[in-house]
Amino acid sequence: VECIYFFAVDRLARRVSVVLSIKEWADEHKINLVFLNPFPFSTWFKNTEGEWKKNDISDIYLMFLSTGAKMEMQIKGERFANAKRWLKDNNKVTGNLPYGYCSGENKDITINKDEAKVIRWIFDSYLNQGLSCSKIYESAIELGYFENKIVNRANQAGKIQQILKNKNYCGKATPTGIVYPLIIDEDIVDNAIA
Repeated sequence: VECIYFFAVDRLARRVSVVLSIKEWADEHKINLVFLNPFPFSTWFKNTEGEWKKNDISDIYLMFLSTGAKMEMQIKGERFANAKRWLKDNNKVTGNLPYGYCSGENKDITINKDEAKVIRWIFDSYLNQGLSCSKIYESAIELGYFENKIVNRANQAGKIQQILKNKNYCGKATPTGIVYPLIIDEDIVDNAIA
């Protein structure tokens, strides 16, 4: 390999130390690194006699651009964190939702009515009919519940246990401050946990 082309420095790495260590390795192996953006630049060039020489300002150029790439990632991370914080503060969806909930048009957390019926059935089966978690899971599969959300996963009884212990269904704020709409009264969840 004599030459490696990059669209821009940030395609090589976004940390100055990584960029400079790769450049050092490439220089030792006499490999020319060519960056096409923001303007064409290479770490080696041919002099007037046609000999390849190291570009003396390439270290400064790469430090400058990789520092900019790192700052860009920090700004992007802060922007994502601010957006996630805003979503959480406004009780909007910020990730995967527990079984029984879905995302509304405005990313608000709403009850999935079909899944909420299954949740109520699970609590009734456990507390009033005395079925074990394994039996509830088997019955749910026979009845066509869960579709692709829980079926065919390991530890099926554990999935039922998670639902029975999930206080998100009580309509109270979670430790992270998100409030899910009420599906099951807290005393019912407490009974299941007990």
